[in-house]
Amino acid sequence: MKKTIPFLKSFFRIFFAVYISALLFLFLFQEKLLFYPVPLSQSSIKEIQRFHPDVKEFHLASNDGKNLHGWIVDNSEEDKTPFGVVFYFGGNAEEVSHWINKLRNLDGWIFVLPNYRGYGLSEGRPGEKMLFDDALKIFDHFDSKNKYSGIKKVSMGWSLGTGVAVHLAHKRNIDGVFLISPYDSITNIAKQNYPVFPISLMIRHPFDSASIAPEITAPARIVAASRDRVIPPANSIKLASLWGGDKDILIVENYDHNSLINSPVFKKYFAESFSFFGEVQQSN
Repeated sequence: MKKTIPFLKSFFRIFFAVYISALLFLFLFQEKLLFYPVPLSQSSIKEIQRFHPDVKEFHLASNDGKNLHGWIVDNSEEDKTPFGVVFYFGGNAEEVSHWINKLRNLDGWIFVLPNYRGYGLSEGRPGEKMLFDDALKIFDHFDSKNKYSGIKKVSMGWSLGTGVAVHLAHKRNIDGVFLISPYDSITNIAKQNYPVFPISLMIRHPFDSASIAPEITAPARIVAASRDRVIPPANSIKLASLWGGDKDILIVENYDHNSLINSPVFKKYFAESFSFFGEVQQSN
């Protein structure tokens, strides 16, 4: 027994030291774990301009003076009113220009694809407040222009970007919301990944979509992957259950977080959802 007690004391000292070290690491470096900025090279820009000469870039100053950069994919016809404009917010390791090819077949819709701060050519460092503020700034900028002001608005996000899309739908008049692999909150995702730590006390970027979902009346179309280990479908289902407006959720079998958008089932649901959004009554 006398030998056991010193051993236990040493064990608990080591355990406590490791635990505190891990806790401090998570707290101090949580931005590194949540955001993975992806740059955009000049060669990539030239390639986009070469293969998609009609796709336009936009630059916009944020409220604190940072340059925000993104893309406009305009599938509307010159002599016809567009169905609407879609504001897309990407994942945590995504430069959004890779969506250009995927969006070209949605006739009548205009897609605004902003890159987060630190992503692509956008300046600054990402964070929840900055992403939320920038989304509202971008929306208001386009909504003030004649081409966009009188048409439907759809908020769309993938993974991390679903929190930004939900925030936009909560703060502005939105006619539809399309969410790919959404979470109820980043706090809950972190709790599932790090259950032994006091995540609620540590997290600086909670992205709490669940708390505002009941107040959103815009119809939502939600898609998740059955094998998603990054954002389990249970979290997506939880968000859907809280949604205040009409909603539909599809769980795509045998796909994971990254392969979901390449699924034929997803592509069909995506096209059908935008046909639905084109028919919904426009909000005031």
